[in-house]
Amino acid sequence: MSNKITVALIGAGFIGALHARNLARHPTIALKYVVEPSDTLGHKVSAETGAIWITDIEAALNDPEVQAVWIASPASTHTDLIGRSARAQKAVFCEKPVGMNVADVDRLISELENYSAPILIGFNRRFDTSHARLKEIVDSGAIGEVELVAITSRDPNPPPPAYMKATPGGIFYDTMIHDFDIARWLLGSEVTEVYATASSHLDADLNPEAEYDAATATLKTDSGAVCQISASRRAVYGYDQRIEVFGSKGMVQSLNHGKTNIQIYGAETISSEPLKNFFTDRYADAYVNEIDRFVAAFLKETTDYPNVWDGREALNLSMEALKSAKSGVPVKI
Repeated sequence: MSNKITVALIGAGFIGALHARNLARHPTIALKYVVEPSDTLGHKVSAETGAIWITDIEAALNDPEVQAVWIASPASTHTDLIGRSARAQKAVFCEKPVGMNVADVDRLISELENYSAPILIGFNRRFDTSHARLKEIVDSGAIGEVELVAITSRDPNPPPPAYMKATPGGIFYDTMIHDFDIARWLLGSEVTEVYATASSHLDADLNPEAEYDAATATLKTDSGAVCQISASRRAVYGYDQRIEVFGSKGMVQSLNHGKTNIQIYGAETISSEPLKNFFTDRYADAYVNEIDRFVAAFLKETTDYPNVWDGREALNLSMEALKSAKSGVPVKI
């Protein structure tokens, strides 16, 4: 264990279990604890990974062997758990979002002003191999000055109706927050204005409260570059994830990933096999790559990772975009 980073995972739900499996397989990580209030979930993840299941967060934070905390609990706990982990002198990984409101995150940022250990926010799409290569090309200057960015982000199926009801405006908050982070990452300048539109198209049995299930957002920046994001809760053809960056010297794209790269050529049509159908398939490698980046940050080999400020800015953009969609007017950032 001494040659590995000892980690306590908080949260063993769907995304927590995914992180647990990846952490348990990682050669540089020793997953010591899974902290989870549910007996069923705790036992299940413990059995899968060999981690010790406990229910007491403080027991994990007070263990001197624990060097890092991996937060995959409900979003409402994130800001508090980051602060508690930092006060316990742990490095931190936290799933997005960094919090539920900007004011709480701003207080956390003030508290962390002199904190030196890495705190990485789980914007995993930055660590997708295709998206990362696109970013390298943009940063190299190969396409010149960035003028336009187009991001398409469409889920294959909507979440359960109860989830839709519990997260009003959630398409901005739980889906497009990834896209707002990617936009800032690619544009290289801060957003100065957001104009969003949104509508409801799903049947009442899927979306009984008529929450927004399709949305667009146009972002203006202080450099003059513009980004447009298109999002939907339902893409019948699969998980639609595309990025295009247009510049003064050319263009670069990160395209959709199919289940294979097979194309079928016939006399009348050319067809491809279906797209990957869920984010855990499309971004499976990204979830592993972000652990690699966390390890590099822990070893002080890099400072290139999405931090609490990035989490704050993406959260703020999602809230302001929702405000714009409701009011019908652009919002200054």
